[in-house]
Amino acid sequence: TPMPNASNLGDDMQVDMPQTKRARITSQSNGVVESTETDWLNVVLNKQEVDPSCEAWDFYFQDSQVPKHKVPNSDITFATPFVFKPVNPAQGFPTGDSPNSSRRQESLFSSNYPSFSANTLSEDQVGKIVEILGTVLEEVKGNIWRTVLSQNKDHLIPPSFIREFNKLVNESSYTQPTNIKPPLIKTVEHLRSIFSPSNTSITLSSDAELYSHIFNFYCQMAAFLTVIHLFFDVIVMDFLCEREEGQFTRHLSIEKFMKIFDDADNFLLYHSSPVEIEPNNSDLEAFFWYYRGVILPQTQYHYELTDRFRKLSIYFSSLDITESILSMFYTKHFLNVFAKEHQKDHGQFYTPREVMRFMWDRVLLGRGTGTWIEKLLRGSFQSNVMSYPISQSSIMSSSWSTYPQAPRVLDPCMGIGTFLCEFIHRVTLAAQQCPSVWHDPKAISHLLQSLTENIWGIEIDAFAFHLCKLNITIHMLPLYKRFVQISYSNEIKLPRLHLFCNDTLNLYLPKRELTWEYNNLWLLRSPQRLKFDYIVTNPPYMIRKTGFISEPDSELFDERVLGKGGMQAYAYFFWFCVERCREEAGEICLISG
Repeated sequence: TPMPNASNLGDDMQVDMPQTKRARITSQSNGVVESTETDWLNVVLNKQEVDPSCEAWDFYFQDSQVPKHKVPNSDITFATPFVFKPVNPAQGFPTGDSPNSSRRQESLFSSNYPSFSANTLSEDQVGKIVEILGTVLEEVKGNIWRTVLSQNKDHLIPPSFIREFNKLVNESSYTQPTNIKPPLIKTVEHLRSIFSPSNTSITLSSDAELYSHIFNFYCQMAAFLTVIHLFFDVIVMDFLCEREEGQFTRHLSIEKFMKIFDDADNFLLYHSSPVEIEPNNSDLEAFFWYYRGVILPQTQYHYELTDRFRKLSIYFSSLDITESILSMFYTKHFLNVFAKEHQKDHGQFYTPREVMRFMWDRVLLGRGTGTWIEKLLRGSFQSNVMSYPISQSSIMSSSWSTYPQAPRVLDPCMGIGTFLCEFIHRVTLAAQQCPSVWHDPKAISHLLQSLTENIWGIEIDAFAFHLCKLNITIHMLPLYKRFVQISYSNEIKLPRLHLFCNDTLNLYLPKRELTWEYNNLWLLRSPQRLKFDYIVTNPPYMIRKTGFISEPDSELFDERVLGKGGMQAYAYFFWFCVERCREEAGEICLISG
């Protein structure tokens, strides 16, 4: 039975899961193993801990056949099977001189660049930041309401607004006295007339109540996207600029940073011909106009949000808690509201960071040849790159035969990009630990290019997809900042991110052939054409008729093995991942029972 996800967690992000008991090894004397009952999930979530000095560790997870593993040409012994404490490669991992040792080697992976890896904000400030963003959301929501109903603001509202508004009307679960569908809104002026105080006949009707309810919900969605991007801008400005720099310079840093991305990934550009909308998804331009047309051109909005953070001594010189902030804000102010409005389950879940980090530890630290740095940077060292403090001689003596190449990774149900962002974070840490990379602007540039080319992800929901691209963009900041620090030209242009708003179980091809989306989705549809080094994700488990998860495409899945029909989405995702993993050295890590 698959492990349930943490669904719609709300403010406290609690996980409600069945309690499975297994033996916990506590000691061994006279050949007799003593054990007590413990909750295995709490161990994984770092709420309980197994005695690391116990030699008979394999009794704890009795179905595990993975032995302890020693990396070739290394004095470091990895306790491969289960590292229960979250392991950050920059801080160290369980090691020892003997199988019974529980010492941690703290200094080996310590980073000389704490601004990129150390958390300067405490976790208890996450709630305060989300509260500030929620307050700003309510203010922006009211402004959007007034702007749409204003007679002289038509130039700001995109043509897709009416289409998306009518879609919300059709999908709404708002209770009406009758089952008759209300008439569609034809124009923005038509919508304004409904809320006009002089139009008493419409104001008193049940249709007007529905329109008012939907319009309020639309404003919530548009305000959410606006505040998310406003928050993104503040993070970029704080991370790239000194505290004493002026608002104009800070504002300009956003534009400079976004210019390194492909135009399709640049949020600042208006895409008049957006990517083809997949079934059940939204055209986000209908919700994005207020940020681009009102917020972005004026620095005052960024200054006001920054000032609110400064009053709480909040400055984003680190990215560590941005993941928690985005997840909590997304869950509280979008997922919960959306689920209540549409009574839909899109299969979206918040994976606890401890579990996500544990999974990446398994594939990067657990097995295979080479160090975790070599796995992430695809190179071999000619000298010890861990010699600190870094000197010019050590920089010159440790070199790569070719520039570092990031491995190819895939998350077929990426949500807001938690797993992919953790991968980018670890690649950044690996680069910091390799002087010949960290001090070479060409190597940093090549690594950014390689990351962009080799990160692949699929997400079915348009809002989660957009948030994922935003999240991944944020996590490119440390490498970009380092490139700017050591490069003379400061010029770099990245290829388009291989991220797709699509259904993994169908992988719909666009109607227009020979486009970027068509060519890359065509590659992704066939496991013979495209393979991945790492596939790490938390897949959905059930095919829900009420949500977006649909019946799988028979051309993508072998029904002789999986059977036809059924409700087990997990089996399809597992098959999808296994087929696309490199046979010789690829690794997969999924949450399951």
